[in-house]
Amino acid sequence: MLGQKIPTTRFFPSDYRKELDIIAARSATDLAPLMERQNRVSLLNLRIAYLMYTHGICGVYTRYLVDGERFGFRDVDQISMVPTKLSEDRFECPSCYSEVPMQNAATMTCPHCGGELTEGDFVPGEMGEVPQVTATVKTAKGQQVISIHGGLELRLPPWVSDQPDMPYLGLHNEVHKSQLLHTYGKRAEGIEGTGSAASASEGGSGTSCSGDYDRYARLLLNESTNIYYSAGNKNLATLKRYWLRPASFEMVKGEDTQGKKYSERLKEIFPTGAYLAMATDKLLDVRDESMDDHWELVHAHEGPGMYKPALGSSAISINKRINTLENFIMEWVEYSAAGQGTLINSAFLNVNALAGQSRVPGNIYGVKAPINMPLGNLVYESRPGQIASEVFGQSGRLEKKGETVTGAVPTISGGTEQSLKPTTYLADREQALGKMYGPWLHMRTAWANIMVKSIREWAKSEADDVAYTVHGQNGEYEGREILVDNLKGQIEAYPETNEAFPELWTQQSAIFLKLMEMSGNDPFIQEILGHTNNMAYGKAMLGLRELFIPREDDRTKQLIEIRQLLQGQPEVVDTPDGLSAIMPSIQIGKFEDNHQEHIQAVKEWAVSADGLKAKRDNQMGYQNVIAHGVAHEEFLRQKQRQLVQEAQAMAPQPVAGPGKPKAPPSPASA
Repeated sequence: MLGQKIPTTRFFPSDYRKELDIIAARSATDLAPLMERQNRVSLLNLRIAYLMYTHGICGVYTRYLVDGERFGFRDVDQISMVPTKLSEDRFECPSCYSEVPMQNAATMTCPHCGGELTEGDFVPGEMGEVPQVTATVKTAKGQQVISIHGGLELRLPPWVSDQPDMPYLGLHNEVHKSQLLHTYGKRAEGIEGTGSAASASEGGSGTSCSGDYDRYARLLLNESTNIYYSAGNKNLATLKRYWLRPASFEMVKGEDTQGKKYSERLKEIFPTGAYLAMATDKLLDVRDESMDDHWELVHAHEGPGMYKPALGSSAISINKRINTLENFIMEWVEYSAAGQGTLINSAFLNVNALAGQSRVPGNIYGVKAPINMPLGNLVYESRPGQIASEVFGQSGRLEKKGETVTGAVPTISGGTEQSLKPTTYLADREQALGKMYGPWLHMRTAWANIMVKSIREWAKSEADDVAYTVHGQNGEYEGREILVDNLKGQIEAYPETNEAFPELWTQQSAIFLKLMEMSGNDPFIQEILGHTNNMAYGKAMLGLRELFIPREDDRTKQLIEIRQLLQGQPEVVDTPDGLSAIMPSIQIGKFEDNHQEHIQAVKEWAVSADGLKAKRDNQMGYQNVIAHGVAHEEFLRQKQRQLVQEAQAMAPQPVAGPGKPKAPPSPASA
């Protein structure tokens, strides 16, 4: 439920008075969808919800990663300074001081004055260094990467409650030795994986008393069998990465030969904090890196300490009882439902003979019964007992308890019993959603912080501007361009405050159908549902994406034309009557356009956020769009005037009666 919708994030300038901050906030709004697409945040959000339920905490690590295998390569020109002749060889006439090119000095006379030229008048061309493209190399592309890590991978100080108070943060996970060699080169040589005796202290074979038990737990979650050691992880090594705050350097005691404290030296080398990566006993990497620039912790609940209860922890006790009850029922079915078997007098029947004989229904078996003794006295068949009905009642009671402690009542997902009244359903659902509001608030706040950290890191690391394509509201393509320089300002991110709790598609569809039922008596709802901007949403709610909506194509065409018009400017032309008119760069379709729909689309765009932004930043493009809308209006007016004139011409003229003077001729007929 928590993972079904990505929380909406809004970006704001840190200082609304600074133009750089305002531009950065706008660019961040355009960059966020690209970053969400590249990292498949819908799946990441599901993983966060899963870890909140099972672990109670997860860490979100964001960083800019350069990897040609994952993100591709770009061609980069190599520019070098090349010696180049800046001017041609020539002669300089000593008489008129004019320059004579080499091709004009064959006769060694000046073509201007006829003076004689000598070798002493020769002037060589000037040389200089000019930048030129000398080679083209393939360079790996980079991308902002967001990854989610659970409690088994994190190393956190348990005594703190908030991330700013943590002196360190650790991340442990298993990677293949080949990856370490590919990333760190010679520094990773000699690292042993799980299969070596040297790595027993790292959890190699699991025989060491000081083994890394959390490593066992991590691998057990991933192994296809329940045996820790297998051929699949012989070459796995535990990569340990730590982020240290500058304050943690105070724990380093001592001074160097110049009398300066080691702690002060470390703060100079790592002013924002230290990042360390190691595997077994080898230090692979160390650099200056801030913990808060790359990490965001998400908790399921409020509470003291860093490791707070998980969402599913309250259901563990209920689950154990349900499992015990189900085991009891299955044991009764397997061992008691058929009774305890049939008991016979072994002196009366040959048990061994019966064991070797197949018994099928309808067969006749001969037995010698003792005289005057019923056969039933020698054979006893136990009858199965009935399981108490209270057992099944206990199962239902436990399920109700589980719904209560977890908040996962049927109405939270839109399903409920048919006998439930609508008012009770809504109240029950609101109560269930209220229990989920705390975790949802944590997720909303975390995603806002994750996005702003990712965008800041991208702006620091990315060198090239980025352009990408998105689907518009009505299915048309829209282009987005992000300039790296536009993200140099300071921005903040906040979760959308007026965002409703995530609802399932079935719930949204039910509300939409209810609105359609109410629209018969409410013109305002009719106007909302009948607007072409809501047609695509309506088709999605009805589940009929192939449904044709009248006028939808006209609006889509006009929105495409608006984007094209913004790239041009209007032109002032002279009309046949001697006046001037403003003509747009794209002419209207007089025959095929639904002019009223085009006019409405232009008017709505002009007062929208995009239109007001274009009016401020692209005045000529904005005027071009307005001129296009006016052209549609003028065409409609001309057509209306033409219809009026045709109607007047076809109307019968009044006939003058006897003794009545004829009406004077009109000026037009005169």
